[in-house]
Amino acid sequence: MARAAVRHLGEDDAGGTGGEYGGHASWAQQQGASRQMLSLLGPDWLGPVVETEPVVLCGDFNFGVGSPGYKLAITALRDVQSITKGWRPVNTFSSLQPFIRLDHVFISSHFTVEKLRVPRTQVTRVASDHLPLVADLRLSSSAAAETTMPKEP
Repeated sequence: MARAAVRHLGEDDAGGTGGEYGGHASWAQQQGASRQMLSLLGPDWLGPVVETEPVVLCGDFNFGVGSPGYKLAITALRDVQSITKGWRPVNTFSSLQPFIRLDHVFISSHFTVEKLRVPRTQVTRVASDHLPLVADLRLSSSAAAETTMPKEP
């Protein structure tokens, strides 16, 4: 099954630029997961910018922490649930009885995590079969000043 990813380039209040990437990938087979993550991390997507630009890659990846797709993702980006001090990673699927982490927020080194939460309410249980993973991020001032993306005229 074909899936898609969305790329958004934007500017923050301080004039810095960066990108957010999100999607819902088809990870039915481990081989497919590796191929799709390699594509996302490749030269047509994140490869050229992950070191120089602020990047957030998030979504329902349908792969767990030990999977090949996850292992590829953390070679280039950081998993907010794994790097946040004092945070114990929380499963996000299924919303009724979470037993696995399928939803991830991966960030470049330009960000720090201010706060994480996985709301578990009656609304979140019926809104989706996945619980939301909410990350409050702070872009470092040096990253905002050093962005290499051209400014729009």
